[in-house]
Amino acid sequence: MLQIRDLVKIYPGPVAALKGVSLDIPPGLFGLLGPNGAGKSTLMNILAGLLEPTGGSVTLDGQNTLADPRVIWRVLGYLPQDFGFYPSLTGTQMLDFLLRLKGIEGGSGRRALVKELLERVNLAEAANRKVRTYSGGMKQRLGIAQAIAGDPRVVIVDEPTAGLDPEERQRFYRILGQLGRDRIVLLSTH
Repeated sequence: MLQIRDLVKIYPGPVAALKGVSLDIPPGLFGLLGPNGAGKSTLMNILAGLLEPTGGSVTLDGQNTLADPRVIWRVLGYLPQDFGFYPSLTGTQMLDFLLRLKGIEGGSGRRALVKELLERVNLAEAANRKVRTYSGGMKQRLGIAQAIAGDPRVVIVDEPTAGLDPEERQRFYRILGQLGRDRIVLLSTH
């Protein structure tokens, strides 16, 4: 269980992005819905261990993730709202590189995982094309593939369906729903 207690984030200005947020997030699919500027991305960045809050606490199964972000990093699949790629790599090369960064080793095992992930996100036919030729939706699908790799216990995706057509959007909601059967999946949308 991910427990958030009295989370506050105040940016210079001062701008209060979060004002005492408290939530319990059990395994399952959990959505954050709100307009731009509501604090969804700020909350997700704090939960992912990328941003320090002004106050409050976050624990995963009783372990303090703010004191030691490695607690969450070890089990996290994350897709930020703006995800960068190397445009000169193919989809296969890019995903393989990202899996190596995540510590997923195994040579031929990793290659098989890359192929499986590309099929799962409907990019198998574009696997050998340069990422620079991908549409925005295709890049988003590649980002989702890296986020779900490595069997993460917690998946955080910020605006995961931005740039996707309605059919692809439904495909990803199904993927995220399946993931939510036995792990925490947190997604945001406006």
